[in-house]
Amino acid sequence: MSTKVKNLVTHHPARHATWLMAALFMLSACANLNPNGSQPKPDLTLTFRDWAIDKDHEEIKAGASSFLLRNQSDRTHEFVMIQINGKPDLPPHTDTGGDSLDEDQFSEEQIVTELEHLPREVEVRHAVHLVPGEYLIFCNIVERSSKGIVNHYGMGMRTTLRVVK
Repeated sequence: MSTKVKNLVTHHPARHATWLMAALFMLSACANLNPNGSQPKPDLTLTFRDWAIDKDHEEIKAGASSFLLRNQSDRTHEFVMIQINGKPDLPPHTDTGGDSLDEDQFSEEQIVTELEHLPREVEVRHAVHLVPGEYLIFCNIVERSSKGIVNHYGMGMRTTLRVVK
């Protein structure tokens, strides 16, 4: 072993650990690639804009699903997905004027997944296992300022998704 490499390993273990972590990160990223080097196409793409969530499919198949979440807004948003099957009573959050949902009132079985902080102008891949049914996808952020309250859900940031066998 050369003196330079030996010194790096023995005298700078933190650097060695950093290089090892970087190498492991690169390997894990490559594991999710197709043979041609691209990432697999997501089962569903959700685009978050101010006051809307657009989706590229009305329904997807049950099982392991990958989502691409795109926040094309200047604001931070949230991704919440609950199973609704039918038209349940969705509990309004009384502290916000009723224009947002009280997530504490949902059962653990209803809440499928949630990302509380989807930064502005970012894309995130998210995996979830879905059973057949109907789902509500929404942003439940409430902004409070001297100008008043802005409820993202109340402004229209919600959509439904059917999951089939």
